[in-house]
Amino acid sequence: MKVFLFLVFAMLAACNHSDEEASDKNSWLQHESFRANESTQYSSKATNGNLFSFGPYTTSSINLDNEARHAIYLNYDSLEATGIIGEKYFTKTISGLSAITYAPILDIHDNSIAHITFEGESWLSKVPNKGTLIRPGFKSFGGAKPFGIANDSEEIATLVYAPNPDSQTEYCYVAVLGFQEQESSKYPFLYFKHVSEIPSRCTANNISYATNGTDFYISTNSDVGVLRMSQDGIATKIGDFGGSDIFYSQAYKSILLQDGTDLYTSTDEGLSWNLIWEDTQNNVMNYFEVGNNLYFFRNKQIFRLEIGESSVVATELENSGIDAIDSTISSVTEFNNIVYVTTLGSGVYYKALNVFDEPLE
Repeated sequence: MKVFLFLVFAMLAACNHSDEEASDKNSWLQHESFRANESTQYSSKATNGNLFSFGPYTTSSINLDNEARHAIYLNYDSLEATGIIGEKYFTKTISGLSAITYAPILDIHDNSIAHITFEGESWLSKVPNKGTLIRPGFKSFGGAKPFGIANDSEEIATLVYAPNPDSQTEYCYVAVLGFQEQESSKYPFLYFKHVSEIPSRCTANNISYATNGTDFYISTNSDVGVLRMSQDGIATKIGDFGGSDIFYSQAYKSILLQDGTDLYTSTDEGLSWNLIWEDTQNNVMNYFEVGNNLYFFRNKQIFRLEIGESSVVATELENSGIDAIDSTISSVTEFNNIVYVTTLGSGVYYKALNVFDEPLE
């Protein structure tokens, strides 16, 4: 009998140990290279064989072997200032968004790196055949995430502000910028390709950008609404929503628009909108995609989002390992079959792609 009981207890202990191993295997693991000054990371992006992340003290890169390097001289002072535009260049807005510095992303660990500054004061000379349209007195680029978005052709869409000399209002322009290679330098020339004036008064608050890879979608304030900017520089109003978070889902070929706490989608480039989720409980949903699936995160939680014609299903994913952190998630990015989570003060976490999508039990 004693032998039998011993075998039973041994089997139970083995089962518990096996369950713990399975649980540990599916948990988020903390990356050892993101402690102290590197514990806060605002955003991340995978490109050029690395995962890049941006923090207040460093810009960091993680290679295919999950090894990290930190460029301590290149830092960002806010979440809004960070970003990689397209696949080749990292950018930083400076002087209250009145100028942009940029350089090739692969040069971040070069201590002799030279930033190219694109200042607002000279923007009139860089707009072809638009001298009579653009009013003088450039003020700033139009706010966050980081200052615009790039399509698959490395063209950048952004909002530009110029004050009205006759009143306290500001003129707004939707601009498409491009990079022009130069034979004499490895740094390209950034210039305005297209500019379209917005007749309504606008502000620099709550600007959000998205792209389907070709055209651009820009969510502005309530006076301007939501705009679609084509590659050839034509801006069209496609919605009356104001100050909304916007995202383009390649998985669903849809524009997602967060208006207050309500989620709308459009599958026809903004010609029509469907309300599919009332009261999401959040104004900003932090959408991202991994493979052919759509997700969002909030605080310390990650959800898979499945969209139907008039409804959604949100499934919370397993988050052990980050459920007890003292901060919140700032980005989720897949790189080299690993999913990485950056946080605002608790470091960087990761887990294998094949266990990322497991629902919370």
